[in-house]
This record gives sequence, structure tokens and C-alpha cells, in this order.
Amino acid sequence: MMNLLSLKITEIFLSEKIISDEDIDIYVYGFEMVISNIITVIITILTGVLFGNLFDAFIFYTVFSSTRRFSGGYHASTYIGCKITYIICIVSVMLLANTFLFLSQFLQFHFLILLICLFNIITVSILSPIEHKNKPLTKKDKRINKIRSIFVSMSWLAIAFAPIWWGSNIIHVILLTQFSISILIFKCAFAKV
Repeated sequence: MMNLLSLKITEIFLSEKIISDEDIDIYVYGFEMVISNIITVIITILTGVLFGNLFDAFIFYTVFSSTRRFSGGYHASTYIGCKITYIICIVSVMLLANTFLFLSQFLQFHFLILLICLFNIITVSILSPIEHKNKPLTKKDKRINKIRSIFVSMSWLAIAFAPIWWGSNIIHVILLTQFSISILIFKCAFAKV
């Protein structure tokens, strides 16, 4: 569906002589990416509305997209598979974050939070970046992306533990988003074996 829509938009650009014939594939792909990102933002907004917290949903989106840019991870073979994976991740994170926030009134999660942090740091440090067959990485790119993914992950962990967020759901959203990324990285790393 996205390919068909992207092709139609590209045909309009071509008929209006905005682009040339040799650029068709580039524009079709570009429009697919734009449409895919718009759908992801819509999913994020709808999930935020469903859970009554747009801010947490956009924290998820920001952490997820900024970290995955360098770390890689699971890539579905279709756009619908990609969106379903994203929906599972965001809904799981929002549900668990709200559950943690509620339960933190009665229980201490320090040990569990420490385990999640360690799992995230170890997974990103050892297994990232995950290469995709359509986007191979050189040794230099792998080294750079590993450093960047570690830096981005550690930055998010530092932000999560900033005193300003203590007692809020932000810490849970950031940690659980990082955890979902680590699971996607883990899945890919061991699918290759």
C-alpha cells in the first residue's frame, strides 16, 4: 500500500516535471520513508491518547528512534510487520511503565532497575550495531555506530536518572524503551547464529 501511494505521488511529480525519469526510484523510496514515519508518529499519538499520556509516548518515540538509528536491531520484512513490532514495543513499554509507577508506591524496584540498566548496557556494548542486509556497514561504520549507540544509550540512562524525573514515569519509560531495543538487538544477534 505504501509503495503504491509513493508511486502515485512520484507519478504526480513526474507528470508536473518536478522530477526526471532517472530519479523515480529515489523518490518512491523517499516517499515510502516519509509515509512510514508519518504512520509511526500517528501510532505514537494514538498510543499516547489511549494511555492518557502523550508526553510518555513521545519520550518512547524519541528514545526508540534515536537509539535505533545507530544500534540497529530487528527489521521486519514488510512495513506492516515493522509497524506491528513498533506497536507491540510502545504498548508494552507504556503498560509496564504505568504498572511500575503504580507498584513503586508499594515496592522498591532498585534491583530490577539495575538489572535492566546492566542488560541494556551489555547488549548495546557487545551486540550493536546490528547490520541490515539492505544497508551493509563497513568496519569503520560499525565501529562508529557502536560508539554512537553506546553514547546515545548511556545519555538516555543519564537523563532517566536525573533527579528531576525521580518519582515520575519518565525513568520507567526510558529504561523500558532501552530494554525493548535491547531485546530487538538480542533477537537479531542470535537469529544470525
